[in-house]
Amino acid sequence: MRRIQYIFSICTVFSLFFVVSLVSAAEPGVTINGGDSSVQSHYVHLYIVPTSGAKYMRISDDSNMEDDTWVAVRQHVSSWELPFGNGVKTAYVQFQYANASLSGVYTDSIQLSAQTNMSVSVAIDNDKRQTDSRYVTIDIEASIGVDDMMVSNEPTFTGVSYRPIAKKIQWVLSSGSGEKIVYFRFRDAQGTIKNMQKAIQFNAPERTLSEGSFVKGQGTTVYYIGYGGRMHPVPNSAVYQSYLPGFASVMHVSDTKLQEYFVGSMVCMRPGTWLLKFSQSPRIYAPEPGCMLRPLRSQSEAFILYGETWQERILEVPPYVMGGYNIHSLTTESRANDADRDGIDKETEKWYGSSDTKDDSDGDGLSDYEEIMYWFTDPKKVDTDEDGIGDGDEILLRQSPNGFGELIAIPENTYSFPYGSVVYKWWSDKKFYYFHQSNDILYLSDNIHGKAFEGNNFQLRFVITPPFKLPFTPRNKWYILESSEYIRDPLSTQYGSVIPL
Repeated sequence: MRRIQYIFSICTVFSLFFVVSLVSAAEPGVTINGGDSSVQSHYVHLYIVPTSGAKYMRISDDSNMEDDTWVAVRQHVSSWELPFGNGVKTAYVQFQYANASLSGVYTDSIQLSAQTNMSVSVAIDNDKRQTDSRYVTIDIEASIGVDDMMVSNEPTFTGVSYRPIAKKIQWVLSSGSGEKIVYFRFRDAQGTIKNMQKAIQFNAPERTLSEGSFVKGQGTTVYYIGYGGRMHPVPNSAVYQSYLPGFASVMHVSDTKLQEYFVGSMVCMRPGTWLLKFSQSPRIYAPEPGCMLRPLRSQSEAFILYGETWQERILEVPPYVMGGYNIHSLTTESRANDADRDGIDKETEKWYGSSDTKDDSDGDGLSDYEEIMYWFTDPKKVDTDEDGIGDGDEILLRQSPNGFGELIAIPENTYSFPYGSVVYKWWSDKKFYYFHQSNDILYLSDNIHGKAFEGNNFQLRFVITPPFKLPFTPRNKWYILESSEYIRDPLSTQYGSVIPL
């Protein structure tokens, strides 16, 4: 009996060792959608196993990879786009080593089998014929493979980019009584475009306070009159002055008039103005459109984006204020696969030797994400180039963290300005640009006296003049309108859509 148990134990241990060996010795390469043979959407997930010793990689849908950018090795890539059109699609991956030598090219293929006939229907407020509110709900039904859409009050879709398809969105009709037409543009995995429009009659209420205005009763609180017929409290003067520099525009009304309105959500800080820090927390946030907060990864990122005076932008606020905002996640991974929520999955952290429970493993003031994805420095070594100064401190001193000498330019395709920012491009055309929440960079003005700059109530004190050249490419022939409620006014997020409050 004992001998049988002994033999069984040996076999069990050997089997476990064999399985573990197989798992740990996974072959280098790329897998699309977990090995699926076909897909109906042109958005897929890539799982990558790098070759031993690889530091960088490039991914392409074309076998000629010469123009593709090298990035730090990572093992998960979400929402990678296949080329439009049915057929076999291939992902190509190649790795590079520290000595600049290259691996072979690894591939995986999948059949894109999208429906050839696009079917889409839309309804505004359950197909009602008329409404007395500019706020409406749009329901969308689309066939499988319809991946993207645009929505606009203008048939030209000026300033609008494609966004992922959604079943329900909140929308704000254009101002003034009359028939309102909402325009839609849908795109499927074939690359086919379908334009639609839907109309509804808007009957504007009479004798109301002006939408988009700030008012004050007999008390101390200033309210914002939103487009949904509610008044929204402004929590403090800093929030108000992020929209307007002075109080001359505030209308004084009776408390009786204010009582005609329901109280809505609070007004959030205008994007592209102050940075927020909540008491008892070291994290700094950049407000973005729709009451969103983007966490800054480190002091180094704050310095790179805002310059030496970045600390002067910080406003410390009580923790309860956080309840009025939603915070952007830095990761698309599950907590089990990214415990510290820093955007580096557990397998990639293991590859680089960094911790999955700390977002700055070596405590050098440069996050693991920045070290791995941007600078290619060592996330487990305080001073990568061994010059006696920590990696994060070197950036603050305008020195290179991975070599000797002055830091002149920031690596391309790394840091990006928060949405809602106005940036002065001092190193080239010396013009002002707006970073839109659609992920487009739009021309704003030649100077601070331009119609779009003044019409949207931008303030010179909040314009970003970055300390380094941060290359970016504005969208060709697209620009900010002279006065846009989607930029000028307080915004909220409803069903994933950023709309005027």
